[in-house]
Amino acid sequence: MKGGAMGQVIAGVLAGVIFIAFYFVFKLSIIIAIVVGGAAYVAGYFIFASSQKSALEQDKEKLDEGRKKLDEIAHYNKQIKKQSVNRKIKDICRIGDEIFLELERDPKNIRLSIDFLTYYLDTAVKLSKKYLDLSLHANTGDVNEVLEKVENAFDTVKEGFKKQINKLLQDDIFDLDSEIAILEETIKLED
Repeated sequence: MKGGAMGQVIAGVLAGVIFIAFYFVFKLSIIIAIVVGGAAYVAGYFIFASSQKSALEQDKEKLDEGRKKLDEIAHYNKQIKKQSVNRKIKDICRIGDEIFLELERDPKNIRLSIDFLTYYLDTAVKLSKKYLDLSLHANTGDVNEVLEKVENAFDTVKEGFKKQINKLLQDDIFDLDSEIAILEETIKLED
């Protein structure tokens, strides 16, 4: 049910309750109960429709913030000199772009992607920045050890991004599998 329709349903229920209260409980005339119920409907519709709008605006803000984080990761990657790390971060950014395209295509999935939009992206930004900062310093044994750990952590981030895109595509995969099964059954029945 879309946001506007949900606002109408809630407003209708509110108006019905108000009408019943004024007509049956307070024993006022039916005209007064209808007018007050109608006013309650209009007020309820505007209240609940605007709250739905703000939820959509919040989702758009989350996407915009997430895109900025992905751009920040790409910015840090341009400054990192080690090619193997560049490839890992480019893969992360590519998968991140796929995730954002899917979220823009089907915004209801934004709620399912809160971990990605907050934790995974924030972690990838921090890792990229710290890796860049440490790689610019003189390479000591401790620094090299930490850099190696961060390089391995990029693989973990990449796996997390892959899981996220797979989770978002599960409905499409299921629908496609169903279509193929129906097609195969139809062909078998025709033989």
